[in-house]
Amino acid sequence: MSQTQSNNILITGASGMIGSALVEYLSHCGFADHQLSRHSSDALFYFDGAAGRVHMDPSIPLLAVINLAGPSIADKRWSEGRKREILDSRQRLTHALAAALAKSDNKPRSFLSASAIGFYGETGEFDVDEKSPVGSNFLAEVAQA
Repeated sequence: MSQTQSNNILITGASGMIGSALVEYLSHCGFADHQLSRHSSDALFYFDGAAGRVHMDPSIPLLAVINLAGPSIADKRWSEGRKREILDSRQRLTHALAAALAKSDNKPRSFLSASAIGFYGETGEFDVDEKSPVGSNFLAEVAQA
């Protein structure tokens, strides 16, 4: 990495199972992790859910953004309300994050977004790869949205 290149990585969903392990790993590798807050408007990176807007500190150039935000799919029973919460939370934050990054003077080199493990749906014994079609169940719909 050149001296002029940032080692800052913004992670949404950093407190989740995957996010917390990723924060630890990236820190061990020498990256500076920054976490998106949903609770503190004083944070360097903050998602204002009511306004549907991400506020970013323009003085921190980002090498990458890793979007893992959204409520856990395993915490509660999937009522219609819970399904709506799973989908809406991911869509709203991802749209707001993409809009904030598009307006940024310091665009990151990479933007990675993961929203669900079930993009391919129920595949049983069949192998899937990047050329396989999206599935037709709820998690596939969430990942595609």
